[in-house]
Amino acid sequence: MSGGGLLSGVNSLLVQAIFAAVLGMFQFGFNTGVINSPQVRIEFYFRTVCVFSLLIFSFQDVIKDFITESYRDRGNDLSSGTVSFLFSLAVSAALVSLL
Repeated sequence: MSGGGLLSGVNSLLVQAIFAAVLGMFQFGFNTGVINSPQVRIEFYFRTVCVFSLLIFSFQDVIKDFITESYRDRGNDLSSGTVSFLFSLAVSAALVSLL
């Protein structure tokens, strides 16, 4: 064995691998901190949107019937495609207003 010093088995590839592993751990820690800091707001948003979506889609037929009857009471007749479009527009506007 020649030059039996402490760094005799260290080459540039090993140093690069260690540097990449350490840098990856810093990146993982940073991403974990960034994602977890607004966790309460993200959970609230998804709970609100999911509950609202379940509520809307469970009453989908009732809302579509309400749209149809409202237009029919005013003397207009709507096709099913128009009713579906108005329903999707109302749901989209309601979901955007939650933001």
